[in-house]
Amino acid sequence: MEVEGSDGQGCLADFGVGAPHGREHFHPTTGHVSAAVMQGGFDPKKALAGIDKVSIDTKGRILLGKEKGEILGNPFVVAMGPRGCLALYSCQVWEEQVSRLGSVDTLNPAFDLLSREVFGLAEYGVTCDKEYRFVLPRGLRDEANLKSRVVLLGCGNRVELWDNDEYVAYKALLGDYKKERYNAIQQAYRDLTGVAYAG
Repeated sequence: MEVEGSDGQGCLADFGVGAPHGREHFHPTTGHVSAAVMQGGFDPKKALAGIDKVSIDTKGRILLGKEKGEILGNPFVVAMGPRGCLALYSCQVWEEQVSRLGSVDTLNPAFDLLSREVFGLAEYGVTCDKEYRFVLPRGLRDEANLKSRVVLLGCGNRVELWDNDEYVAYKALLGDYKKERYNAIQQAYRDLTGVAYAG
């Protein structure tokens, strides 16, 4: 597996991140109040950052790397992001992201869109091996148009996973890249929750 290394550059979310400051998230099983959520969706001391370019190996494995892997935890969630790349979330951040949808009207057309484009394109329980490699389900690889070369981009509360060519296209277009999809998901989530979708 080829790794080109990290140049230490990352991106912050290009929209609002997580819960409003001061909001506590109570985990019903552990009784733990998430400090990360109180800081606005993730713990800034453990922000995911940096860019790595790696190859998908012959077994379909992707090298996440120790630093990103330890922050995400094991297991983690992979979902399709608004820009059409994949997003890797810790279980804690993902829970906060979707918890706002627990009491919405499921007959609302906005929920209909999100249920397909977010939940329908998410994989729970993804795990890394001891070398911080993980296998991405073929369906998600196809949805994100991942080929042999991929980019792992730390974005504060998540790691974005791009096909290398798609990332180059995004860098050229920025806000105009897959603008219709991005705006539709953002508007649907905002209509249901009142805040931006952080992912």
